[in-house]
Amino acid sequence: MSRKVYISDSMAADEQLMEVGDAEPVAALLWPWFLLALDDWGRGDASPRVIKARMFPENPLVTKEVIGTCLDLYAAHGLVTTYEVGRKRYFCVDPDSWFAYQTHIHKDKRSNDKGSRYPAPGRGVTRTEPKPRATPRDSAETREDARDHAESRASLPPSLPPTTHRPPPSPSLQPSENAREVDPVENPVPSPTPPPEPPKGRQGNRSPRWPATAASPVPP
Repeated sequence: MSRKVYISDSMAADEQLMEVGDAEPVAALLWPWFLLALDDWGRGDASPRVIKARMFPENPLVTKEVIGTCLDLYAAHGLVTTYEVGRKRYFCVDPDSWFAYQTHIHKDKRSNDKGSRYPAPGRGVTRTEPKPRATPRDSAETREDARDHAESRASLPPSLPPTTHRPPPSPSLQPSENAREVDPVENPVPSPTPPPEPPKGRQGNRSPRWPATAASPVPP
C-alpha cells in the first residue's frame, strides 16, 4: 500500500542539507528518497542493502557504498540519528522536525508508536557515530592550494642525486694498452753507448783551418 510523505521546497535552502551538498552533491540530491524509506514515525532500516532494494532497485548508479556514505553524511550534519538495537542499525529523523512537515498524520497516531516496525531511539539504545570517509572530498580552496604548490615545484630546476667526484688519474700513471711486465733478470736494461772518441794524430791535434778568402783589392 502506498504512503504519503510530504516534503517542502524550503529544503533547498536548508543549511544542514547545503553542507551535505558541499561535501557530496549526490547525497543532497538523494535526500528526498531517503525520506520515503521512513515510516509514519520517521524511522527506518539503516541497512544499505535494504534501502537499495526498497528505494533504488533499478538504479545502478546508487550502490550500497553510496547509500552508506549518504547516511554517514546525514548523521554527521544532524539530519538524522543512527542507532543500534539488537545489533541492527536504524536511522530516524527528530520527531518534532518530522511531524512539522507530515501534517497529514493524525495526532493520536503520533503519540502511539506501537504500529512502528522499528524501535525508537530511547533507553537502552546505542547511538552510532558516522564513519569517517576514506577519501573525503576536498574543497575548492584545498584543490587550488595543491595546484599552486605543484606548479611552484615544477618551476624549480630538477635536483640531481648526490655523486662522489673523483679526479681522473694522471696520464703518466695510466698503463699503456701494449705495456707488459719486464723481468729485469731475463731482460736486463742495456747500458747507454758512449760517444765515439775523436781521431788521434797530427790532424787530430791540429786546429781547424778556415778556408782562405779572396783579398780585398787595394785602391790605386
